[in-house]
Amino acid sequence: MESVELLEKAVSWMKFPPVGVRGFGLIPMHVDYEAVSIADIAAHMNQNIMVVLQIETQRAVEMRDELLSVPGIDAVMVGPVDLSISLGVPGDFQHPKMVEAMEKIRDSCLAHGVAPGTQTRTPQLARFWKDRGMLFLGCASELMMLMDRAKQIVAELS
Repeated sequence: MESVELLEKAVSWMKFPPVGVRGFGLIPMHVDYEAVSIADIAAHMNQNIMVVLQIETQRAVEMRDELLSVPGIDAVMVGPVDLSISLGVPGDFQHPKMVEAMEKIRDSCLAHGVAPGTQTRTPQLARFWKDRGMLFLGCASELMMLMDRAKQIVAELS
């Protein structure tokens, strides 16, 4: 995200009126068949929808305080591959440029009351960022986990 205006629109698309403009299509099954008003459902959903801003370019890092000033953002997820490419250090996730950019994002998130986070590819990298204050972490993917386990099985059988 590199546009405050587009981010404001995106947040409004995720929230129900009066906070946002999301269309209301909820039915009793969505609220465990409880007898609650539409206004109560909308208020509950607005309080429980997580809005995650993804930062993955040098420009977004530079604009981070403007972007984080948009109301309604709960967390930031750094896209490290795209950010590393944007910073000119493709795939070097612990390059000083990457660490500096991600620490700037973390610090701005904390200043704005937003949970800082990042996706990682290994438990070691997840620990690296957890130890540096990232609160919203992803580690690997289902396909990477499947591949790691497949390699382990092949190694054990060889």
